[in-house]
Amino acid sequence: MLEAFKEYREFLNETEEHQSHTIVNPPNLPASEGNGEVVLKIPPTAHLPCPEDYRKRSIITAILCLPAGLVALRWSMKVHERHKDNNRAGAIRASGEAKAWSFVGVVLAFVFWTIVIIVVVIEIVLNI
Repeated sequence: MLEAFKEYREFLNETEEHQSHTIVNPPNLPASEGNGEVVLKIPPTAHLPCPEDYRKRSIITAILCLPAGLVALRWSMKVHERHKDNNRAGAIRASGEAKAWSFVGVVLAFVFWTIVIIVVVIEIVLNI
């Protein structure tokens, strides 16, 4: 019975539900002997801590690489929006996207500035 409840809880997280649920006779759970119903109350996720938003990292990325940094910053803002709406799965997904876009921005900035430095050094060496 506990395994079925865990599976159902994972299903709710995957579907990004963000409300309090009352489930009567969920799948794979036997009915209790009293009135023939199994009732599970699943509370909203407001009491859980907000996932990391990577806002500081997104701002630094926006300074280094504006396009990827702006995307990362938008995803970091969505973390708090979705957490406020009790959408835990959506907040975790937005947190992951903010982290990924921040990483992409830093890598792009590193590649760009490396190329610029190489070109400048080549120009200086060839003009001497």
